[in-house]
Amino acid sequence: MSLMREYTFQVSEDGADREFTLNISNDALVSHRARYQDAPAICSERLQLELAAHSNHPPTSDYEITASELENYMERRNPKIGRSAFG
Repeated sequence: MSLMREYTFQVSEDGADREFTLNISNDALVSHRARYQDAPAICSERLQLELAAHSNHPPTSDYEITASELENYMERRNPKIGRSAFG
């Protein structure tokens, strides 16, 4: 069994295609730190950040999604409800 789930994205610019690979650990998905259906969006978000940070030419084409990236994504998608209302 693979330890990572791999997502591949193809980016086209000026007629040139580039391929980027992003990985999420299977453990993160199995342990529910991220949902399987959110994995492509998490990877896409990271790739968009890398492209923006490097003028569309990141220094590498392989990325691993970190635990903190997963946590930040899930917190933004599922904010804790009513904490200040009941505090």
